[in-house]
Amino acid sequence: MINLGHTDAKKLANMITEVFALGDKYGTNFLHNYAYREHFAIMQLKKIIIDIESDNKICGKDFTSKDYKNGELKSCTCKRLKSGHWSKSKIKFEFDKQTDPIRRKQTKQYDCLVFSAFDRSNIVFQAVIRKSPAIRCFKRLVNTKKKEFIKKQRAKKALGQKMNRDSIAFTYADLKDMEGVEYFINGKTVRFSTIKALFGDKT
Repeated sequence: MINLGHTDAKKLANMITEVFALGDKYGTNFLHNYAYREHFAIMQLKKIIIDIESDNKICGKDFTSKDYKNGELKSCTCKRLKSGHWSKSKIKFEFDKQTDPIRRKQTKQYDCLVFSAFDRSNIVFQAVIRKSPAIRCFKRLVNTKKKEFIKKQRAKKALGQKMNRDSIAFTYADLKDMEGVEYFINGKTVRFSTIKALFGDKT
């Protein structure tokens, strides 16, 4: 355990109190399950999907708009390498509770998905999956990942073991292979070549 000094402990307590106070003002808990990330992601998305409406509930649709009735937000944490590039291996956008058949079905029902890669409170890039080719690629990958997950789940069960994680994840390699994904930095469209450069990807 970290041994905070009195001054830093008091500073941390004051900061957390302020975060909770801000949450009370807006009717949400910013510290629950990285909720603050969703709010920052929505702020950027408003530059892309003008009429977006967000839902601050813990469960349910993350956002809707005139064109999208079931939007989903996912985020991950970026890690800076010594080279100055971001780590490709840290890009994992996870869909949890895949042991639940209903949840597995729901994963394929989104009509717009937004993946936001964070460096603390800053968004490094956003990947938007909304065009038909991108949605088709996403659903195809979900099917593949779902089959792999169920196979591993059954194997673990046969050994009397539980899955370490109940999620499937979309990685940097998945994004690279997907067709029709749109990429944004600070709400502005960029080519995937720009994203590759951030990760030092020369392939």
